[in-house]
Amino acid sequence: MIAVRVVALSIDARTPKPARNVQFPPPPPGGGGTTPSSPAVAPNCPWISSGLGDARLLPPAGRRLGGFSLDWMVDTPTSVAGRVGFVPSVNGAFVHITTNTTFEKSMIAWYADQVRLAGKSQGQVATLSIALMSDLELSGVADALWDEVADEMRRVNYEVGVPIFLRFAHEMNGNWLPYGQRPIAFQRAWRRLTSAVRQRTNLTAMVWAPNMGAGYPFSTTQYSPANGTDEFKALDTNGDGELTNKDDPYLPFWPGRDWVDWVGISIYWFGPGDTPSNTLPPTDYIFTIAHGNSSFNAANTTFDFYAKYALNESRPMMLPESGALFYYADPKGVKVDAGVGELAMKREFWTQAWAAKGSLAGMNMVRAVLHFEEAKLESRGNGTFRVTSDPTIRAAFLADVAEDLKRGPAGLTYYCNGTVGSV
Repeated sequence: MIAVRVVALSIDARTPKPARNVQFPPPPPGGGGTTPSSPAVAPNCPWISSGLGDARLLPPAGRRLGGFSLDWMVDTPTSVAGRVGFVPSVNGAFVHITTNTTFEKSMIAWYADQVRLAGKSQGQVATLSIALMSDLELSGVADALWDEVADEMRRVNYEVGVPIFLRFAHEMNGNWLPYGQRPIAFQRAWRRLTSAVRQRTNLTAMVWAPNMGAGYPFSTTQYSPANGTDEFKALDTNGDGELTNKDDPYLPFWPGRDWVDWVGISIYWFGPGDTPSNTLPPTDYIFTIAHGNSSFNAANTTFDFYAKYALNESRPMMLPESGALFYYADPKGVKVDAGVGELAMKREFWTQAWAAKGSLAGMNMVRAVLHFEEAKLESRGNGTFRVTSDPTIRAAFLADVAEDLKRGPAGLTYYCNGTVGSV
């Protein structure tokens, strides 16, 4: 459902000069862990869970993290902060595994430095959300690459001073990405990478984030597994020999609670049907999608993501990508009618996701929300998700956003063992 997002960026020729050996403090007495050496790493500042629902980088009670998945060709965390008046707590970026032995390490360095600068301008620590996506099947990735990725996570955490939400192989239940709908290969790679990361740092949280189940198993693509293969059989959760909307869209990819810090799903409003139209999302849209209920796919009502993976598994949940697409034109360039209007459509969506009394208000395990702040060509048409560029829409958005999300990272302290405190 969500097309591959390739980030093309001309990196500033000047090499960033981040702070070195950043000292995240040890947790307060009773918070678990020990005083670290320099720099702090997982073995000498260990993660100690203090109760159900704990996870690395979990904000304290009463705080949620708000942020944006950015179009880094035109935006940085600093430029967004200048428009909205607060530093985004979480700043999303997409990074590719480009071959079986290489990944975009230089991009991670640049993103991290931009996040560091935005937080430093306000004396705060902002975080980076990395969607690490592979341009090839995960079974073809060299084992040593997972150690290299983990080394880079540690470097960013302790040399740049930026905590990371690592959303590895996101939307893995979809079939629009080379690694999609390969649960056996996914789980093997997930556990290998998670082990490597946790050996090195507790300031990188592993985020397990499939796509929303509405529409699953989606239209067949070149990446759909062949019937009869082991990967296909793993997807066939009801054992009827077919892959249909009666099969669980999430379970084949679940690595287990101990291997996951956060869970999340991408939730978008593209309008009803396949023809681009600017219509209001249903008033309970985000709530029903998160709970597995959808007018697009009634059979998925039994696959309640929030209940199963946030509540029952006691994992904090985030919306790592969310937004409503306002269409300008269809794929052939024909103008699309404004319909209900850009402000009305987007306001209905963000009210559910960001407002104090929105759909997420009663879902206490949702602790972070990122808006997809991009203009984009989707399969149904060309349009924009952005809410901060147009002054009128931005003003309405900021008027509706809950106060805890507008605080950004102000008052939050990140400890070396992955816990988070507040002032």
